[in-house]
Amino acid sequence: MIESDAAAGYRGKTVVLTGAAGYIGTAILRQLRSVECAVRALVPPHKLDAVMPSLQAIGPSGIRVEGCDIRATEDFEPWLEGADIVFHLAAQTSHYEANAKPREDFEISVSPALRLLEACRRSARAPRVVFASSATVVGLPKTLPVDELAACFPVTVYDVHKICVEGYLSFFSLAHDVPTCALRLANVYGVGSAATKPDRGITNLMAKRAVAGEDLTIYGSGVWLRDYVHLSDVARAFLHAGLASKEIVSGRAFNICTGIGSRFVDVLELIVSEAEQVSGKRSRVVHVDKTLSPIDERSYIGTHAAFTAASGWAPIVPLRAGISELVRASAG
Repeated sequence: MIESDAAAGYRGKTVVLTGAAGYIGTAILRQLRSVECAVRALVPPHKLDAVMPSLQAIGPSGIRVEGCDIRATEDFEPWLEGADIVFHLAAQTSHYEANAKPREDFEISVSPALRLLEACRRSARAPRVVFASSATVVGLPKTLPVDELAACFPVTVYDVHKICVEGYLSFFSLAHDVPTCALRLANVYGVGSAATKPDRGITNLMAKRAVAGEDLTIYGSGVWLRDYVHLSDVARAFLHAGLASKEIVSGRAFNICTGIGSRFVDVLELIVSEAEQVSGKRSRVVHVDKTLSPIDERSYIGTHAAFTAASGWAPIVPLRAGISELVRASAG
């Protein structure tokens, strides 16, 4: 893991982290591990006993792991007491589930964010809110690379709701002076907690299969381009966003990406090659003729120029190095 060059800026600060037990939440905790700061790590109450020991082990000494059902919490103000920065990651993560149950997705992905922003507006400290959005909000890009000025035409309910939260962030920033920003994450990969949805963490899943010598299945051609950004770089981006100038970042959405496109099929071939060196087993990449949703077959390359200019962040981990690390971790 690459440690953040922004972590030291959190010394003495109080951070609230929703979705703390998730893939990106745990990565942020690791970045803050050596920093003397207070972290209020919020997790669903039914997961509290199971995840508390691991979060306490990877987080800073000032971590408090607390149960909070964001769907049922009407007043976030007690959680925000003394907070300087809120990283809001908790949400439903599958676009298939969002499409199938749009109202339920709204209740977990949009309503809590609005209540959180209302609590921040009422708070005397008005903590900064950094929201985990997605690069998929732009829909099906007509030109590459994609910058933040590209028109958004979301093609899933999941992305409709991400855009909705981005709109609330911008409104509360402009109308109520609540400092906010959204990070539109490209394809995130790297060693971390396992994904809980079948349409998430595909790269990590393929690494595990390749180490075991299993076939890697591609639905369709696999020639679409994706912008793969390493998990530690994403965690670093959140820390940079939390410290960047309010006048520059507040109310804005930024791409978190590498600016480099890689074909999905080529990434799988790279995983196969790296896994063979580790396990001695050579997996096959098998193509299966299956119709995918348009969002799954789109090509995307982003540009992070705006966020780099605003915060000083830039991606560090090259794809080959990140895949090599992932494969070796998958081998145990």
